Amino acid sequence: MSTAASATHKIKTLAEINELFEIEYEYVLTKEKYQRPIRSYELINSDAKCQYLKKSKVCGQAHQHGYVVDTSDGKLALIGHCCAFNHLGLDDQQIQNAFRQLTTSERDAIRKSRVQDVFSKKDELVQRVKEILKEAKSLQSEAQSVLSAIPEKIVVALIDRWKRNNLKINWEYLIVKRSKDERGKTITENSWYPHECGTLKGVGVWLEPEKLTFAQQLYSILRKLEHISTNKRLTTNELELAEALINDLPQISLIERSVKDQSRLISTFCQHQNLILIIQLTSNREIRAQAVETVYKLTGEPFDSSASRFVDSIDQSIRDIYKAEGVRIAS
Repeated sequence: MSTAASATHKIKTLAEINELFEIEYEYVLTKEKYQRPIRSYELINSDAKCQYLKKSKVCGQAHQHGYVVDTSDGKLALIGHCCAFNHLGLDDQQIQNAFRQLTTSERDAIRKSRVQDVFSKKDELVQRVKEILKEAKSLQSEAQSVLSAIPEKIVVALIDRWKRNNLKINWEYLIVKRSKDERGKTITENSWYPHECGTLKGVGVWLEPEKLTFAQQLYSILRKLEHISTNKRLTTNELELAEALINDLPQISLIERSVKDQSRLISTFCQHQNLILIIQLTSNREIRAQAVETVYKLTGEPFDSSASRFVDSIDQSIRDIYKAEGVRIAS
């Protein structure tokens, strides 16, 4: 049910503002054209710009806290908290009071107007959700395909490092110093030194496909969209269901962005220069050899050598750099 509290609920992102309202961003707001407040917002970042005209110049101040306001010519605009308070005497309490003073019919008219605006975009929204759903399914499939090609112990190590944000892969090399004591007896001193193999890139939540819930969230929104009533005369229940859907709409942009982000991470992870680092995630020679085969399978590059010899060549290259007598994975 829409209440004074929910009507002035703080919006957290500019994307959410754009989902809920058609803001005329080129509009110049003046005191004479200002009519009434619609919603307050308190963004996570300073993404909104004030459209109020002061001293013959649009304010343009980037801000987090502000208001969506209605104008005498039917436009919606944004005004920052400072301009709203200093020039219009507007604050959060006034918005709540203004909403309380509306009659029931006026209040319902505002609610239905917002719902009708969503109805007018229903087909467009359904199509958009279906397109993002297709991308989400593709992401899930791609993640599972990549992970199925990687040895299980390597996958476990990748998830562990990602969760601990321990992405630098280090090995150690052994330098042996030999000398003789005063009696001519040989003394050896073993010292291990760090060797940085590289830093893993492209890891993320896609490493645990079962936790990618984008498709489920989109199906939920899609069902609401497809079953929402488009009757001009909505019952109270239908109106509340429609408003619940409106509250879900900002999630569409967030899900879309997250899906694209995870897809980009997989692409980055599968670059040869990055993927070859997984060979160094374990000291087990057999698993490292399997990881070599994984690298060339996922990159699609030809490989006609021995995977075990490839592993040996990596270790030998570290020995050669430092003239070391041994190498091991860092603990």
